[in-house]
Amino acid sequence: MEFIRPYYAAYMQNQEAETKRLKAVRQRQRELFWAATMGMDYPGVRLHGAGAPA
Repeated sequence: MEFIRPYYAAYMQNQEAETKRLKAVRQRQRELFWAATMGMDYPGVRLHGAGAPA
């Protein structure tokens, strides 16, 4: 017997997916911050307004 409404189950599943996505974003931000504090460029990152790669 199902005690959870289908729309609530879908909402919770979406929340889990969003949590995983945000964890990946935070991990990448930590990596970028670490690289910046060490004076390194992170490969593959192009900032807005950056010129063409040399």
